[in-house]
Amino acid sequence: AHAVPSEAPPLLWVVVVAAVACWWLWPWLAKLRGERLQEAAVLGSMRKDSDGYRRLPSSSSAAPVGGVVAGPSPNETSVKSATRVASELSFDLGVEFRQIFSDAADRLAHVLTGPPTGKTYTAAVVALMKLASVLDKVFAAYGCEEELAKVTALREQSDGFRRDFGAPQIAESMQELLRVGGFERRESEGAGAVWVFPHADAIARLRGLTVRLCLKKSADLQRARGPGRYLHTDNSAVIPSADDACLAELVELYRSQALPASLVGARPPSMRERNFEADVRVKINQRRCDR
Repeated sequence: AHAVPSEAPPLLWVVVVAAVACWWLWPWLAKLRGERLQEAAVLGSMRKDSDGYRRLPSSSSAAPVGGVVAGPSPNETSVKSATRVASELSFDLGVEFRQIFSDAADRLAHVLTGPPTGKTYTAAVVALMKLASVLDKVFAAYGCEEELAKVTALREQSDGFRRDFGAPQIAESMQELLRVGGFERRESEGAGAVWVFPHADAIARLRGLTVRLCLKKSADLQRARGPGRYLHTDNSAVIPSADDACLAELVELYRSQALPASLVGARPPSMRERNFEADVRVKINQRRCDR
């Protein structure tokens, strides 16, 4: 008699094949199950409030991880900052944000009217980049009144303003976008009209930040479209929607950008101080030559 049967029952072969299949598929099934559980936990811990941006659980209710309570994530910190600011203002921050972003996107669509090629399109893109640069300088200059005075006033009769925002096809739309961004057109004796950004006004700062966020999202869409713009007949693909914008993104807008060296610490040296420093260096060099 043989110790091992020459033929196995069909049921035994089914069990063996099933065991091998489970052994082979087990890592993939475990990974899939883990991703599903993680996604469900994240979705369960997040809720959407009436302002249209996300709130995460506070750090005080966070579960301990390895015996240490986990700190707040960057996104949670941004939402908390936006919530704290909203409680200190006299207007509804969420409603104002969505309205300003929608107005900015509408003005942006007017600036980019027409096909994504040609001189008009190029002038429009350059004007939008210049506006983004102006807003960057404004918010980077906070804390330095001298620098703020320089970057928050744009003379309408200046060559730079005419070159950047005065192209006939886009001039009116760019001026409307400037207004949405918080700038006010004021008449000045002898200097003509001046576009002033009232940096002390909270609603003006909100307008400037929101328009800057809208321009950033449009630039991201431009990069994503790439050479595909030659296949398009308009620029609707690069106009952001208010549904894709989050109030907490305003907090992160300038967090990763370093301030210019002239705005950090003390004020820039005066002309007298620079002349004194130059004289000292000249005398030091003379002493070295005498030796």
